[in-house]
Amino acid sequence: MLRLSLLGALLIGGALACTQKTTTTTTTTPPPATASPAPATAPGEIPPLDPGQIVNGVDLPGMDMRSFIPTAPDPALCQRACEEDPRCLAFSYVRPGASGVNARCWLKEGIPTANLDDCCHSGVVRTEPAGQTLDDAGEDGLARANYVGGDIRGFDLEAPDPALCRAACEAEEACVGFTYVRPGFQSSAPRCWLKHTLGEPRGDACCLSGTVERP
Repeated sequence: MLRLSLLGALLIGGALACTQKTTTTTTTTPPPATASPAPATAPGEIPPLDPGQIVNGVDLPGMDMRSFIPTAPDPALCQRACEEDPRCLAFSYVRPGASGVNARCWLKEGIPTANLDDCCHSGVVRTEPAGQTLDDAGEDGLARANYVGGDIRGFDLEAPDPALCRAACEAEEACVGFTYVRPGFQSSAPRCWLKHTLGEPRGDACCLSGTVERP
């Protein structure tokens, strides 16, 4: 009887052990945090103005040569105007509504100290004035020059075509020469100046000039 009791106790204990639930603990390791890329400049720091680039949120106040309203609200038009003027080193494009209804370009004869300002896009074109001579070939065989003085009259052209200026000179008996002014230099439109005498010639990217042969 004692053996049977011991055997029964062992069987009951084994059954209880088999019915116990085993708990497994799983440890989950979180993925490593991904670092954000560092900004090109720290907050409040002025980005570098490398030649050929247009930088947003930067103004170059002062050292102005001239300003004009571009034909479209595009800072690349200011950059192009500066590139075409050998005296221009830098520019600032002012957004529409920042200082007037229209956008505006300011061309600079130097490189002013830059300021952070959401009004503007700015850039540097060159670090010193480009050489410019009367021998530089312009378009259609015209000199890249301005004949100063000797004016008969000046007027806006319907299209940016120096041939229209030449034709107007040929049609006017007293005209011996002309200067075509590119858009954006004296106004937003191209301009033509007819000459009764040829004034002092000056190398200038603003203009294309020529003469008319008379019998």
